[in-house]
Amino acid sequence: MLSDIYLEKPIVIWIFLVGNLLLLPIVYFITRTIGQKKRLFDERHKEIMNQAKAKSWNITFFVLLIAYIVMMLLNYYYLHLIVMSIIFQLHCGSFMVASVYFRSKVE
Repeated sequence: MLSDIYLEKPIVIWIFLVGNLLLLPIVYFITRTIGQKKRLFDERHKEIMNQAKAKSWNITFFVLLIAYIVMMLLNYYYLHLIVMSIIFQLHCGSFMVASVYFRSKVE
């Protein structure tokens, strides 16, 4: 059930997870503070991000619909993990593309 890496060296995985859980909020607050000082989070930024999120979720909806059909037809053990990982990556990629598109449209 558990991966071979975890069974061999569980402390490494726990250090990685705890390190990420501690590092991510610190990076978030530092970038948020710098962005607020430079006034990067104004109404224009919020509107662009809202448009990008809406477009990204529209794309993700259709990807989830197709993935649902594929997972129902092909019932492999690890297919669900792979498909959900791909969907998450496609969602993040579509959000990035949509935010770049809407930002270039405004400027």
